[in-house]
Amino acid sequence: MKKEYLYSFKEFKTLFFNRIGLEELDEIKFKDLTRLMEAFSKSVSFNNFDVYQKKEQKWDRDYLIERILVDGRGGMCYQLHTVLYHLLKESGMDISLCRGRCAVLGQLINATHVTLVLHHQGNQYYMEVSGGAFVPQQPLLLQNSRGDDQYSVNKYGCKFRVYKCETAAAAEYGRQLSWCHAPRRWTFGHCRWFKTMLYPFQLSVLATPN
Repeated sequence: MKKEYLYSFKEFKTLFFNRIGLEELDEIKFKDLTRLMEAFSKSVSFNNFDVYQKKEQKWDRDYLIERILVDGRGGMCYQLHTVLYHLLKESGMDISLCRGRCAVLGQLINATHVTLVLHHQGNQYYMEVSGGAFVPQQPLLLQNSRGDDQYSVNKYGCKFRVYKCETAAAAEYGRQLSWCHAPRRWTFGHCRWFKTMLYPFQLSVLATPN
């Protein structure tokens, strides 16, 4: 039985475009994603205020619509990426959540990051919107190996690339390893496990400038 939501897809889409300050599109296509990601990154901040205050973390569809699109708040990576996941999924795109590890001072920490992987015309694209001006703000093609050495350059002149490793996919921002992602699709069944991994983000307040 199809789940009933508080917000219809039409209402969801209208709220999303209002929140990021763009004219609403009748249909979201692959060519539109860079513009949407740029606007989203500039309009919606990454922060851990609720986690730091030990408030319950939610990420169901309607809660995120109200939190991010109606109330104008920001959130953690899994909240920002999940609201975008639902929008693109309901727009007919083959999109999946992906669990990953962040590199801090060159060392990979526990798998506390959630981002997106888009499957389009036989290719996989890494999508990241939870870092304001510090992330690509465009879909990055997952390359076959590190040796390909092909970087994407955004309009600010920053270089990024994503490539396959033996057991994961790595993302480099300006030749600095930033993320390491599991290759398999990540589902909402991992939510309970993921909440136990949030401890590193409770130690101090985090907020990324747009």
